[in-house]
Amino acid sequence: PETIRRASAVFLDRADACMLTRTETVDDALARMGECVETVVVALGANGTAAMTGGERIDTPSFDTGPAVDTTGDRDLQCAAYIWADLCGAEPRACIAWAQLYAELAMSVPTATGGAVDQATLLDAGVRRGLEPPPQAPRR
Repeated sequence: PETIRRASAVFLDRADACMLTRTETVDDALARMGECVETVVVALGANGTAAMTGGERIDTPSFDTGPAVDTTGDRDLQCAAYIWADLCGAEPRACIAWAQLYAELAMSVPTATGGAVDQATLLDAGVRRGLEPPPQAPRR
């Protein structure tokens, strides 16, 4: 973790978070990474994400988008959605939620890019699941 202090956000799965921090639990990994990086998001498979941002623990549950068909590229899309929400003015908690939803939508279809939905589809899916659109996201 000491070598990644310049990062503003890091996205990992449970195994990588524990390996990188030499800890046994996600809680310990988040605490350790949270000392070095502003935002750390750990994917928990079907159980959403556990995150630490600004010293605050944030748990995002699964959005129940259906069974995971292909997880290839899900973390890439999670990062992309986090950046999109951040650039659109969302608070960190909302950025993490949008990122989780986008990753889950992507996992629900085969291929690494098949679930990379467009912005309008993502916004519709988020609103249907109770997410507030980022302040500067296009309104439909």
